[in-house]
Amino acid sequence: MDEDGEESDDDTPATTQPRNALRSMINSFLTPSTPTQFKAMSPVEREYARQAQYPGADSSDVNGGDDAGSKGARTPNVLGTGGGAATMSYHGGKIVTNPLQVYLIMYGDWASQPQVVSILAEFLNSLSGSPWMNINNGYYDKAGNGGTSQVSHGGTCYDAYSHGSSLSDADVLAVVKTCINSGLPSDRSGAYFVISSPDVAQGGFCSSYCGWHDDKDGLYYGFVGSAKRCPRTCEFQPKGPNGASAADGIASIFAHELSEIISDPDATAWYDTKGEEGADRVRSRQPSKARAIGAR
Repeated sequence: MDEDGEESDDDTPATTQPRNALRSMINSFLTPSTPTQFKAMSPVEREYARQAQYPGADSSDVNGGDDAGSKGARTPNVLGTGGGAATMSYHGGKIVTNPLQVYLIMYGDWASQPQVVSILAEFLNSLSGSPWMNINNGYYDKAGNGGTSQVSHGGTCYDAYSHGSSLSDADVLAVVKTCINSGLPSDRSGAYFVISSPDVAQGGFCSSYCGWHDDKDGLYYGFVGSAKRCPRTCEFQPKGPNGASAADGIASIFAHELSEIISDPDATAWYDTKGEEGADRVRSRQPSKARAIGAR
C-alpha cells in the first residue's frame, strides 16, 4: 500500500522502500551536477530538454526561457515566478561584449496597433545603460570582459505574413532573413526580434513559452509573441506602466530575451544548475511606479 492507502506498483518490500528512498536521496547529493549536458545542444534544443527534465520548474522562459519551463535559450520567460536557489555559474562559452544593434521585425498585422510599435521602439531606445542592462556587465567571458549594456534601435521591418499565420521555429529564422533581404543589414553585431501580432501562432507560444532566443547562421535572433493572444499566460499583469498591457507584456518578454542573448547567446555561457539563464530567475513584473514608456 502507498501513503494514500492505494496498492503500490512497487514490488519492493515496504520495509526497504524508505531505505531505498534515502539511499537515492543521498546519492543525488553526492553525484556532481553536469551542466555541460546542455553544451552539445543548440539553445532551442536545450530548452526543450530542460522542460522534459524539469517539468515542474519555472516556465517563465518559456516565455521561452528560457526558465526551467521556458522554451529555449530560447529562453522563454513567462509562466513562472522566477528561479529558486540554484547556483548561477559560467560554463566557458561566449557572451556579447560589444554594443548591440537591435532590429524589430513586426510580423503580421500591426496597422491597427501603432501604439505597440511606438512603445517598443521607445522602450528599446531607453534601455541602453539602464539598471536592467547594466546587470549584464557582471557576466564575464574567458578574457574577463563583461557583457555589454549598450543597445540601440537599428531599424524596424514590417512583414505581412510572408510565412503565413502559423510559424515554425525554422520559419522565424526565415522571416529574419526575409527582412534582411528586404533592407535590414546583415549584422553580426545585431540582434533581430520577430514580434508577432495576436493572430499569429508559433510552436508552443502561449502553452509552453512566451518568447525565446537563438543563434544560428551567424545571426542572433529571437521570437516574442503578442501578449494579447494569451493575456493570462504572457501579459504578466493587467495594467503595466503604459496602461497598454499588450505592449508592456511584449516589452517585458523582449527585455528578458535581449538580456539573455548578451549573457548566454549559445546556451554555453551563463546558466544555473537547472539550466536557467539570468533573466529566467527573476519575476516577470513591471514595478507599479515605473516610468510610462511613450507617455507625454
